[in-house]
Amino acid sequence: MHARTKSPQPQRRLALGRGRLDPLPELDRRSVKQTKTCVNHFQRLSLSELILHDSLISKFIKRIACALSVFCAFVLLYGCSDQEHAIESRRASAAAFYKSRLQSTTNPIQEVWSKEILAVLAAVDAKGLAQPTLASSALIPRKNGGWGMYAFWVESMPTVDAVELRLSRTNTIGFSLPIPGHQLRQMESAAKVTVVFGMEKEWDADSDLKVKFDRMAGTNEMSIRLIRGGIPLTEWKSLHVYK
Repeated sequence: MHARTKSPQPQRRLALGRGRLDPLPELDRRSVKQTKTCVNHFQRLSLSELILHDSLISKFIKRIACALSVFCAFVLLYGCSDQEHAIESRRASAAAFYKSRLQSTTNPIQEVWSKEILAVLAAVDAKGLAQPTLASSALIPRKNGGWGMYAFWVESMPTVDAVELRLSRTNTIGFSLPIPGHQLRQMESAAKVTVVFGMEKEWDADSDLKVKFDRMAGTNEMSIRLIRGGIPLTEWKSLHVYK
């Protein structure tokens, strides 16, 4: 009778539902340990690569941002230069007009205002035209006994909507003269070719201001300043009052 040979015990497996894992052979333990070591090394390597990758992305983004900043600055600079060039072109056109007027006029009053306007045009550049500068103004007697007033100023675009007159230098306030609507529209149209704008006002012989203007004739007591929305835009400047 042959001796019965014991067959090796089958390796126990994970008992599902019991939450227990049978012990692994020693060889399998070493394999698991080596596997964990490789995984940890891979994780460390991946982290280093990730940091390097993020660093490269950050540098790339910074370069893109820098390039965009330079591009935007160039666009803004080019746009401003183009706008300033257009303003300078209108300033030169205005200067040419008043130089021609000065050479051709025989009217002493027109000669005065042409010289004063040219002086202001020569003193300001495109940036200086951002705000109005009063160039010339005068109060002139009319043949019918009334008075007429004119005022000229320079600015890139017409923004003045009134002028204020002061009868005496000792007065702290004056009286406002709104610019008529049709004159405002004329200035808007003229802004396409010039930077010089003006307004005029007439007073009849029976005006309440006639007597006061008569007393000021030939003096330098009266002054004028430019207004927008009730707010002064310039300092008081002497108003020529002719006899």
